[in-house]
Amino acid sequence: MDFFDLAKLMLRWRYVTVPLLVLTFVAAFTVSARAQPEFTAQGSLMLVGPTTSETTDGEVATANPLLSQNGALPTTAYVTALAATSPQVRTLLGGEGLSTTYDVAAESRLPIVLLEVRAPTREMATNTALRLVELIDEDLRLRQDAADIPNDQRVTADVIGISSAGGADYGGRTRLRIVIILFGLVATIGVAFGLEALRRHRRDRDEPNAGTDEDSDPPEPANEPTIEPEPVSRRQDFSPPKRRQSTRSDGREPAARR
Repeated sequence: MDFFDLAKLMLRWRYVTVPLLVLTFVAAFTVSARAQPEFTAQGSLMLVGPTTSETTDGEVATANPLLSQNGALPTTAYVTALAATSPQVRTLLGGEGLSTTYDVAAESRLPIVLLEVRAPTREMATNTALRLVELIDEDLRLRQDAADIPNDQRVTADVIGISSAGGADYGGRTRLRIVIILFGLVATIGVAFGLEALRRHRRDRDEPNAGTDEDSDPPEPANEPTIEPEPVSRRQDFSPPKRRQSTRSDGREPAARR
């Protein structure tokens, strides 16, 4: 079935499809109008490693486990981003009345952590970003406390900057409208197909010899051999036979029978 067949099907059941489409558009704009706008706050941090110092023997005295992985600081930034997006952190932020809609990611091959927060108000978005910075710094401190790392050998997180978008983002409303309209359109097409299948089922039940497509041409009659009449070779005489009269030897007619 191509687009034109689908359009014909929708027009055939227009007394059902048109009201459904109207309800879909009304619902899309009504529901999306109630959606709250979103404000965005963004932040970035850079992980800074310790300054290595040499002993009198010329050996490096750094023994920080966060710097022992491949890639050192970039790997630590990746692990820190994973920890900041854990369910425990989201639960903590939600309990403090902050937004739980945010993303934290590490730049590829760089010791930089990027975060983006989305919230219903600008104040909530900014406060959530600041709280995430505190939690990231606290996570680094707890990991290094467990390894008993001296303060001069620790990895720290320096805030590059935190900013909030000037205006509200209404992209959520647009996405919600698109989802509702697509759902309504698919549902309307499904109803039209269902009604068409039901109509054909009833027609086939009432008329077993009916075709499956009402727009198809009627079937051509079968080519049956024609029977030609045999030629009449002679003319048939259907008159009654004549009686044969007999005569006597003397030339007189015989007497009639009594």
